[in-house]
Amino acid sequence: MQALKELTSMRVGGVPASITVCNNREEIIAAAKKIWATGENWIAVGGGTNIVFAEDVSDLHVIQIKSTGIEKTKSNGKQVWKIQ
Repeated sequence: MQALKELTSMRVGGVPASITVCNNREEIIAAAKKIWATGENWIAVGGGTNIVFAEDVSDLHVIQIKSTGIEKTKSNGKQVWKIQ
């Protein structure tokens, strides 16, 4: 399993319980629902800047978001942000 120090600009952080890589909106939603259902500790990580992890994160589940961006649109007069 990959250590979190490999995902962050600070280069610190141990090995988590799991890392789920998500490339699009559907994968992010599915991963989040799966982890939420367990009640276990989790975090979503994007580019990895401005984040520091402990060396002992063995109980932490990570959702690594590698989507290509966010599309801003409007629907029924409201702003909608869609993950691409």
